[in-house]
Amino acid sequence: TAFNERSAAGRIQGMTELRQVVRNTIAAGGGTPEQVVDAMTQLLGQNAVSHESAFRLMPILQRYATATGSDTTELGDIAMRGIQNFGLREDQIPAALDAAIKGGHMGGFHLRQMSKWLPQQMASAKNSGMSGMDGLASLIALNEVSMTTAGTPDEAGNNALDLLQHLNSQATAHQIH
Repeated sequence: TAFNERSAAGRIQGMTELRQVVRNTIAAGGGTPEQVVDAMTQLLGQNAVSHESAFRLMPILQRYATATGSDTTELGDIAMRGIQNFGLREDQIPAALDAAIKGGHMGGFHLRQMSKWLPQQMASAKNSGMSGMDGLASLIALNEVSMTTAGTPDEAGNNALDLLQHLNSQATAHQIH
């Protein structure tokens, strides 16, 4: 997946870079080489962020994953979709993850659950005009409120997603008129 635009010799040279990124990521955030490679494959396979950006994000994502018991690949999805679709900048990813952790502590919809639901919710929320850190804070709050009426975190995430999708539906638009 990485360096697919390079010749065979360039891809072989790129393997050295990848090994170093894996080593640096594990040194910074723990985990296993397999976790790092899986997350990097996800980030690079979507072509949503550059190689350089993915390499800079990996130690950050691994640190947060290790600290919270979350999946590095799912945190990578939050970062990638946040950058690609939701107007977040790469330098905002640590603050975005911090906000998600804080929201989880306040309401019970933790980062592990958010990592599953936020990428889908960001796509739907973007259609409602939400974006950036303010939009992300609203999504985190929506999930926390949804948790108070749901039986499980998955139900809460799904309820929040359903609400966002209904905001964008034609039926809602017609009922407002």
